[in-house]
Amino acid sequence: MPAGRPRKPNKQKQLQGTYRPDRDNLDKPANGEIIIGMDAPDFFDATEKRLWQQVSEELKKVNLLYSIDVLSLVMLCQELGSYFRLHSLTRGKLASIKNHKVNYNKEVYNLKMVQSMHLRSTKDLMVQFGLTPQARQKLQMSLIDPDWELGT
Repeated sequence: MPAGRPRKPNKQKQLQGTYRPDRDNLDKPANGEIIIGMDAPDFFDATEKRLWQQVSEELKKVNLLYSIDVLSLVMLCQELGSYFRLHSLTRGKLASIKNHKVNYNKEVYNLKMVQSMHLRSTKDLMVQFGLTPQARQKLQMSLIDPDWELGT
């Protein structure tokens, strides 16, 4: 992590009137083109296609779906689809009670472990796209009143 204060986003500098193009980060990677309409991949199942439609529509609304992000979006839909499939397979089957004794189903337990791995991967990918409340808060910027001065 670099020493010193964190950098202000360029948008905030522009709103404050302190933006200087000569100090802009010229080494930042290009995002590619914004994707307007793209169908879900053919190898997706019905759940993954529905997730693709929902997530891609939300990302397009805020201009956050670039061509470079397509692979990450594919992985997000696959991980979340796998999570939902495993959830429906294992729902209510982890344990049973017989003669006041709890019996655990080891196969279902193992599937639950795999399901939790898919959930962790899904959360990581959701953070990348700003699809969690915490990630969205980091992306948000408030408009700054140009007439506002410190101490007024």
